[in-house]
Amino acid sequence: MKTSLFFILMCFVATFAVQAQKTDKNKDKVFTEVDEQPVYPGGEEALFKFISDNVKYPVKAQEKGIQGKVYVEFIIDKTGTVTQAKISRSVDTDLDNESLRVVKLLKKWTPGKVEGKPVNVKYTLPISFALS
Repeated sequence: MKTSLFFILMCFVATFAVQAQKTDKNKDKVFTEVDEQPVYPGGEEALFKFISDNVKYPVKAQEKGIQGKVYVEFIIDKTGTVTQAKISRSVDTDLDNESLRVVKLLKKWTPGKVEGKPVNVKYTLPISFALS
C-alpha cells in the first residue's frame, strides 16, 4: 500500500514538473519570428519620427565626412522594454555611439506575442546618417 501511494505521489510530482517546463519554456527565449510583432507607441511612423527628432549628427563625424547606416540590434522584452542594445553593423564609433544613445531613449513598446502571450523579441533598427 505504501509503495503504491509513493508511486502515485511520484507520478503526480513528475506530471507537475513537466507542466512547469511547458509553461516556462518561452520564459527567457528570444524570438525572431512571432505571431504578433512588437509595436512602438504610435506605430512605425512615430518610431522614425522619434529617431529623426533625437539623433544628433556627431560633429567629429560631420567634419570627417562620415555617413552611412548603422544597424542597432536589441531585445524588446515581454514588458515592452528595450534591452541589450548593441551594434550589429557599424559605420563609425561616433555614429554607433549616437545610435545606441537614441535607442536607449525609446519608450516602452507593446511587446511581441506568441500564442497570445508576450515574449522577448529581437529587433534590428537601421539609423541613417547622411550629410547634405
